[in-house]
Amino acid sequence: RAPSPDRAEGLDARPHAPYIRARDAQAPRPPSLSSARVPLMATQSPPMLEPTTDERTEVAPPWSVILHNDDVTPMDFVVWLLISTFGHPYDAAIVLMLEVHESGAAVVASCSQERAELYVEQVHSIARPRGYPLSASCEKQ
Repeated sequence: RAPSPDRAEGLDARPHAPYIRARDAQAPRPPSLSSARVPLMATQSPPMLEPTTDERTEVAPPWSVILHNDDVTPMDFVVWLLISTFGHPYDAAIVLMLEVHESGAAVVASCSQERAELYVEQVHSIARPRGYPLSASCEKQ
């Protein structure tokens, strides 16, 4: 049987450095490889680093759904839309409809961005088939 390359002549047979040649064994070692290590006691463990995590949670900013006035859409349709789509009570729907009519636009809902975008799409998809140009938009508060 042929000798293995790591057991070839000239290798140092010390257990802590089996692959260092005898001629290289005389070279000075860095302090980390010296044999003068301080042993750890049985109760002492190596220092552990705690992982850093960011556990802060942020609430998404609310978005406003804005209903815009036009000269074609009937007021009773706007009231019905505010009740059926946005869930406003009848009296609040009347007040919001008048605000849209008199000022040109009014905030009719405040919610998450996804819900606000859904409301805008619902307003358009309900009004357009009926021939009304009622429009809505959403923006970050």
